[in-house]
Amino acid sequence: MISRYDVVEYLDSEALIDEYLKVASQNEDPAIFAKAMADACRARGILQLSKDTGIDKDEICKVFTADIKPSGVIVSKITKALAAPIQI
Repeated sequence: MISRYDVVEYLDSEALIDEYLKVASQNEDPAIFAKAMADACRARGILQLSKDTGIDKDEICKVFTADIKPSGVIVSKITKALAAPIQI
């Protein structure tokens, strides 16, 4: 049986999360960065991120669905909470 790959299993340090976000932010496709932020949030923990940003956990989860276009303010708060070494 082939198991499904989940990058979150490998994002086990702040340095790896930072590098992952940095590389994703350099891609021209914003969907790649959105997916990387979702992965980083899952690796860090949605509840902790909710506490750090003041954004409801359900709202954070909605941000990373394909149909949602989050505001710059929400993305900025999440990026800041993740301490991502990128600029948006």
